[in-house]
Amino acid sequence: MVIRDRIERSLQSNFDDSWLSSGTSKQIGCCGIFERYGDQIVDGDIDGDWPDPIPGDNKTVLVIETGPSSITATLNSFYDKEKKAESFISYLFTSANSEESLSSFFCRPLFQATASNLGFDDSVLSVYHYENVPYQVEKQRMNHEEAALEIITVLKASKLLNSIVVIGHRVSHGGGRFSAPAIINSGVVDDIKRISHIAQKKNPHNIMGIELMTKLLPSLPAVAVFDTAYHSAMPEKASVYALPKEIRDDLQIRRYGSNGTSLNYISCMAESILRRKQMVLRGQAKSSFSSNFIVIRLDNEPCITAIVNGKPVDTSAGFFPGGGLVSGSKIGSIDPAIISHIAKSKGITIEEAFTIIENDAGLKAISGGEEDIRVLIKRAKDNDIDSSLAVDMFVYKLAKEAASLLVACGGEVHALIFTNDLKDSNHELREKIMHYLSPVFRVQVCPSRNKQDGKESEGIISMKGKPTSTLILVIPTQEEAMISLECKKQMPHLFKSMERSSIRNFFLG
Repeated sequence: MVIRDRIERSLQSNFDDSWLSSGTSKQIGCCGIFERYGDQIVDGDIDGDWPDPIPGDNKTVLVIETGPSSITATLNSFYDKEKKAESFISYLFTSANSEESLSSFFCRPLFQATASNLGFDDSVLSVYHYENVPYQVEKQRMNHEEAALEIITVLKASKLLNSIVVIGHRVSHGGGRFSAPAIINSGVVDDIKRISHIAQKKNPHNIMGIELMTKLLPSLPAVAVFDTAYHSAMPEKASVYALPKEIRDDLQIRRYGSNGTSLNYISCMAESILRRKQMVLRGQAKSSFSSNFIVIRLDNEPCITAIVNGKPVDTSAGFFPGGGLVSGSKIGSIDPAIISHIAKSKGITIEEAFTIIENDAGLKAISGGEEDIRVLIKRAKDNDIDSSLAVDMFVYKLAKEAASLLVACGGEVHALIFTNDLKDSNHELREKIMHYLSPVFRVQVCPSRNKQDGKESEGIISMKGKPTSTLILVIPTQEEAMISLECKKQMPHLFKSMERSSIRNFFLG
């Protein structure tokens, strides 16, 4: 208790949490305490009284993600704690729900803005500020540039614009060119454009975001963080396609995976949970700790990845981001002869046949037009036969792929981890998937913990009290945190003037 008290006093003297609104909900992650405000939005006044910026030499990262009809901007601030001190405290406290353990996290958002339905009549920009000051702009057919300009205007009005030292851009696909984040310049942008044919639905919009922010904030450096970069560490036996080497090399064909930024975060968080549960710091050397995870991403483009000691060893996603599993409108893995057969039989080109399996297949084809798994689950409950088949296929193929990755983990899995972008029906999907996986991994899901998404049990939803070598976890993702950390790693000189925290001096002298 003496050590804990000293740590708490050290942290409190370094940073005052009194500005946090009592109405926020705290979501714990290995990279930060993220304040997520409620979904209710009231109209705000941009010319009103914005709160003063938080005290101190505060340097922030603006994280941008641009989609076909959306822009999300998150402003992240760092606690000035070196990783050694952060890791020590994180593993010292064994309860993730204790107030003490919250002090080990060092990154938080001060501001988040989401522009949605851009280009449509109901386009809207919603802003959440760290003082819980809501602001909303509604404008018919607002475009990406207008939304980006509005975001910058709000940042300036809220006195946060000058705190930004670097912009981080999420980029879907880095191809064979980018196996790590890259500081953005004209050459990097050109390289991203050259490989964007691999991710035609995402990369062009990511580039649009880069070019917009370069135009609007030209003095700020920027870093591109690629979702595929994390998978560059995957062994060749899992990543190489059985094609002639000349074709593979010339066309840069390999299994690139997807959502690597998210997987990096989730792996880090899961390892932290396992270390606390096993009390590794007290019982064994850090170097002897090992972790084998299977991460199941539940959304309309699902993906399953095996991760061993923080590195991906195999994944369901392939050359294209949506490849692998049956998804909303994609067929998933397919016998290549089917594409040729469709083209010849229907008298269409190969490109037209590919468009069918890319845009008109998957759950959409099986259900008769609906590609949202949440809607299909509801329809299946009403005994809709096509919807029931779509749900059964979705669940079965996910579970089959997850079970196959047991081999990639050497026959031992310490945690089955669920993460997602879906807001509803998650517990039902998890229950259906675990119906297949429980006999394989010899672990049962706890119904009450599952319905609560593990919020009251450190993210653990496996049955309490039953001996097992595998945990079932639910870990919400935080890509923005990892992108912020990658920006700091790429450009550390931008953060050097930050004062050493008393917590670092406490442990490291």
